[in-house]
Amino acid sequence: MRRPGERALPGKLTVRVGQRKHVFAKGAGESERHVLLKALLFARYVGQYPDLLVERNIGQRYKPDLVALGSHQSVRFWAESGVTSRDKVHWLVRHVRDGHLVFGRQSGASDTFPALVAEALARETRHGLVEVLSFGEDAWEAIGPDGAIDPDTLQPTVRRFEATGR
Repeated sequence: MRRPGERALPGKLTVRVGQRKHVFAKGAGESERHVLLKALLFARYVGQYPDLLVERNIGQRYKPDLVALGSHQSVRFWAESGVTSRDKVHWLVRHVRDGHLVFGRQSGASDTFPALVAEALARETRHGLVEVLSFGEDAWEAIGPDGAIDPDTLQPTVRRFEATGR
């Protein structure tokens, strides 16, 4: 279901970030918001992870929305967009220990998601950064009519959780 101000997607969203172009296909059951958040996270992190892959099965329990792999298929970066279950958050915190883990969400009045992430982190030792990015209701405005996104114009609220040790 779309929120007021959200664009209707005909099945795909083409975005351009610098010289990189990607087509985000809207899968069955995916909301426009989910596709938007994936595109915004792609725009924000493709400069840092030029080998960023979208919706790629990497042989894990879950398929990441965005992923960058290192040597021996280790996860350097994993991003989830939109609604993420408690079980999935705990699994990701436990299994993506060294990688940069990002959760992209649309801002909500009573967003308790950062507390869920903090709860999961309290139980695990991690070496990689974890971030929760909350994009405002005006997030669609970041995408130009030609699909261009300037990552410098993205202004999400960012909650960072540094590496943890026990």
